[in-house]
Amino acid sequence: MAQITGVTLPVTTADWGSPASGVRPEPALQHEPESKNRITLASGDPSRSNEDTTPLVMARPAPVAATLDISPASSSSGWDQSLGQALSDIDDPESWSMLAHGPGLLAGHESTTQHAESRLQSGQAIDRFQLQEPPNPLGKMRFSATLESGAKVTFEVTANQGHGQSRGSSLAYRSIDVSYASDSELTEAEQEALTQFSQGLGQFARDFARNRSPDVALLNLTDSPLLTSIKLSMQIGKDSMALSYQTDADNRQLDLRWNGRSLSMSVDSDGFAGNASAEALNDVRRTITESLSKAKASEDDQSVLLQALSLFGGLPDASDAVPSVPEGGEALLTGLPDYTIRFNGVAEAPEGLKYNEHFQKYSGVRSFELSQSTKVTEKDGRLLIDQTQLMALDAAYFTALPHLERPDFNYENFNWTVIKEHHEITTQQVWEDNKLASAQMWRSSQSSQITETWSEGEQIDRAANRIDRQQLDDLADWVDARRKGDQGSKGEPDPSVFNVTHQWLH
Repeated sequence: MAQITGVTLPVTTADWGSPASGVRPEPALQHEPESKNRITLASGDPSRSNEDTTPLVMARPAPVAATLDISPASSSSGWDQSLGQALSDIDDPESWSMLAHGPGLLAGHESTTQHAESRLQSGQAIDRFQLQEPPNPLGKMRFSATLESGAKVTFEVTANQGHGQSRGSSLAYRSIDVSYASDSELTEAEQEALTQFSQGLGQFARDFARNRSPDVALLNLTDSPLLTSIKLSMQIGKDSMALSYQTDADNRQLDLRWNGRSLSMSVDSDGFAGNASAEALNDVRRTITESLSKAKASEDDQSVLLQALSLFGGLPDASDAVPSVPEGGEALLTGLPDYTIRFNGVAEAPEGLKYNEHFQKYSGVRSFELSQSTKVTEKDGRLLIDQTQLMALDAAYFTALPHLERPDFNYENFNWTVIKEHHEITTQQVWEDNKLASAQMWRSSQSSQITETWSEGEQIDRAANRIDRQQLDDLADWVDARRKGDQGSKGEPDPSVFNVTHQWLH
């Protein structure tokens, strides 16, 4: 009779139990009667007759023991415990929160490397074993930061699982490898800054592991002035994220990439602010929501952009703005420092259209841009202030025909809508010897929305809606009235005229 050796047990998450030091008093897998745990295999011996179908039977191996090893032991209070808990529950998003606290918990070290391993094994303890297959990666996280003093800190985590075998005994394992390094000794203030940042990093890592979407606001980037440059990357299953952030006296810059999407954002640190920044920021939120909703972007993508607006936090008040604006002149400014937001979503053809004549039809937000730039020129008592806001959108989406619940790509029954928009607002004010010489606002919009209707592979309709509109307004009297406190006599312009929105087109 053929013999069977070297059988490896499948291990589920429930088999691991909670972390412990050494061998658990109760095995993670319990031995059950052979009648419930038999593996039945057909005989492969060609000498046996066709009538002889006696199966080969092998009882489940003896119970296995769970072992947790962390080496070398860390001197940081609580870190080994957090590492052990994370290893035990690596599939739980909370484990990534524990791991992300590492930079703060290890900040007092110059360098440290640790290996944490949890094993389920049959027979005697095995110190060395041969892998039956390459490790299965569970996740990676890498964090690096440059502090104001120039010190550089790196923190890296790699989690794996797999199976091994030695001398007939089988083994399943999980492991986490951690490395932390600082190229110079950190001050107490720098250690505290890393500890505080790690709190937000823990929430960010847990949120990404759970939702697969990065919430930049959780990092509280503007609350860590000692961290001038940050790089962070995570890989969990098929989901990946890479973030880069740096700040100096002039600018804050964020670059974010996740699951085929990208967001680039910059905010002037010493911007030309007005007295309505909170209201103006709400206008930016409204424009993002309105534009991406019109493009049928997912709520997750919209949320990432809205959360990234946290980069506007902690900016100087209007009273600190340089250069100063003559009284009444702030009325033509948004109240925000200059900024640029650029987003590229996942725009590709549905699977059912990739290999036919519709392969160039895409769905998603190809590009979305929202920006503001201000130019101030002062010479010989003459002050020119130009501020331009811009919004551009390129997107497309599919919708179902009236009699269908969803687009039918197999038989080419769908509507395809393409949106291209470009809106721009420029205000210009000229002051001579602190007196308003002129104030103008130029608005320009180009909007195109085309919808093709396809039924059973034939185009049966094409609807196009195009708008090209420009307008120049003289606001000198209105600004002068505001300056004199006589606002009522000149009336108030519609607030929407100062914001890049779609309302002006209707």
